[in-house]
Amino acid sequence: MRIYVNYGGFTLSEGEKALEFQQNLRDKFWREIENIKPSNFILCGDNFIYGTKNKEEVFEMKNKWC
Repeated sequence: MRIYVNYGGFTLSEGEKALEFQQNLRDKFWREIENIKPSNFILCGDNFIYGTKNKEEVFEMKNKWC
């Protein structure tokens, strides 16, 4: 899998100011995730990103860290 956090400011958020380059990276990221099918993932670069299929984990992370 490509190492996405090496791209400054990589995020999965889609804002109005998102650059085409960033959108292309997000598209590649999601295609790789669809192929690999992990139960969760962590990206820790400029932005901390945690993804999971388990909703309870999301609530636990938000309550603990946010």
